[in-house]
Amino acid sequence: MKEAQPEKSKGVQTAERPLAKALPMMLGIGLGWMFINLALQKIYSPDLGFHLAADRWMSEHGGWPPKTDPFSTLGEGRPYIDLHWLYQKATAASYRMLGFKGPGLLQIAFSTSALIVLLLRSRKADGSLPLLLAPLLFLGLPMLSSEPRPHGLSWLLLGLVLFALERAWKGHRAWWLLPPALGLLWANTHSLYILGWVAQGAWILGKKLGSERIPREAWWALGATVLFSAFTPYGLNGLAYPWEQFGLISSGLKKEYIGEFQSPMSLSELKVYGLGYLVYPLFWSQLLSLLALGVALYELSRKRLDRAFLLLGFSGVWFLGIKNFGYFFFAVLPILASSIEEIAHSKTSWSMRAQRLSAPALLWIVLIGSIIIGRTAQTDGYAQLIRSPHRFGTGADSAQLPLGAAHFITENVPKARLMNPVDFGGTFDFFQPHPVHIDGRMEIWSDADFEAYASSLKDPKMAARYFEKYKPDLAAFPYLKTTGWWVFLMNNPEWKLVYVDGLAAVYARSSEHPDLARLEPLHRGALSPESIERMNLLGKQKPAPPLGLWARSLLRPIEKDTESANLSMFWLSTGQPAEGLERMIQAIENSSTPPESALENWKILKGNL
Repeated sequence: MKEAQPEKSKGVQTAERPLAKALPMMLGIGLGWMFINLALQKIYSPDLGFHLAADRWMSEHGGWPPKTDPFSTLGEGRPYIDLHWLYQKATAASYRMLGFKGPGLLQIAFSTSALIVLLLRSRKADGSLPLLLAPLLFLGLPMLSSEPRPHGLSWLLLGLVLFALERAWKGHRAWWLLPPALGLLWANTHSLYILGWVAQGAWILGKKLGSERIPREAWWALGATVLFSAFTPYGLNGLAYPWEQFGLISSGLKKEYIGEFQSPMSLSELKVYGLGYLVYPLFWSQLLSLLALGVALYELSRKRLDRAFLLLGFSGVWFLGIKNFGYFFFAVLPILASSIEEIAHSKTSWSMRAQRLSAPALLWIVLIGSIIIGRTAQTDGYAQLIRSPHRFGTGADSAQLPLGAAHFITENVPKARLMNPVDFGGTFDFFQPHPVHIDGRMEIWSDADFEAYASSLKDPKMAARYFEKYKPDLAAFPYLKTTGWWVFLMNNPEWKLVYVDGLAAVYARSSEHPDLARLEPLHRGALSPESIERMNLLGKQKPAPPLGLWARSLLRPIEKDTESANLSMFWLSTGQPAEGLERMIQAIENSSTPPESALENWKILKGNL
């Protein structure tokens, strides 16, 4: 019997060994599954239309980008620098081939390529990857934006610059040629090309202060990168432009107004969501930033100043604006993974035994978590959990982009002086024929212009002054976000409602557009008893708890009829309760859980019966 026991133990080990050996491959598949499903989102970018419009303008004017603003009435004739012009040509080409699917798939291609470079940078001397890279990827991937913008290409270029530096330092001298070539491409695709300078400067400075000899090629590569960055259609003006961008995200009213310019190091959402904040990608990314600061101190203690400066430098870049997370992620994750593994291996034998026990468990948690998040991203359950408005799929998201309003204007309004908010400007740049009032290019508008604009969005009196100043005859806007404009136009007899959907309302000045019919609701007058009875039954429902809804989404898609809920709010606010009630019923019946706004509005409406 004493001889039989080892055989049994040996059998167990051999049964477990194939599964343990397959774990790294399964982790790769699980994390890839999660990444792809998170990245496959319907197009919601308010800037995509602007990029397409820029390509169209270039096609009509000799192929080069404009020197003054050709798109907006507020910025007409003002100097304008468009360093995204090559990116815009690529994005427009993808749109011509595949429609709205094209730019989304192009963004996924850039992000995937950047991840491949990240993995190449993370490899150890024996070709394997640090075990802790998987949990770090798990924490960071949900925070990456899938919005088709030049940032995705910049993530790839930043990773390639750092990869070239690391390869060149190991003796592969030909890699010194790559950063200047990348700098030339980067300067003509995105205004944040200066981050390539930051990466090279931090690396060289760290090596120098660490008393290492810097080869001449490193200095040449940095100088050539800076020089080549001036080879844009704007010359030296293009070199100054990134500093203006950093000024925008550092302080001022524009930083306060634009969500992506906010610093990520804020706990304001913790006050709103309580412990639910722990499931938010922002919280996970904040954990990564704390790890980066801790590892930077460790690297300083080890005199590896190049690694410490990269950690600190790109942490600072991220702290400037929440949209900069991708640069932080792709720059520092390989350093984090290798340093944390090194710290773990340097501990006592007791901690090593604890690590051997805990590491497999951690990796299994990452694998299971990746599969669950990937699946619930497909069914929109994960988006519901983290209160994201974005939806899984390809093509355009009509709940986020005013394509319906743009189509109505194109088909029915041959001439107009258009008033629109920032969020609609990019879409209207391309999808309707009139010059927009304003769009998302913050560098064009003066602080005084923007202050007057921002004040008008919530205050009807300021809206009246703003409309009087610019004298539009057509206004298209998201009515629930632009309440100042909405209240002003709704109560002004000179204006009439001509179009509304689940996102946008279009009002026209009656004297300028007599041919446009005033839009009336389908249901008018008193509330029907049948509708009241239906709503009494529906109103007894309670919203599902977030975690319960998320668990349900493992099996079936989660539906949320935001458009009908918004239309219900619109018609109730304009004094049309019958139409509001019908839309309210539609919103609840078409949703997996009743929208809270619909239930609250029913309580108010029921109390007034």
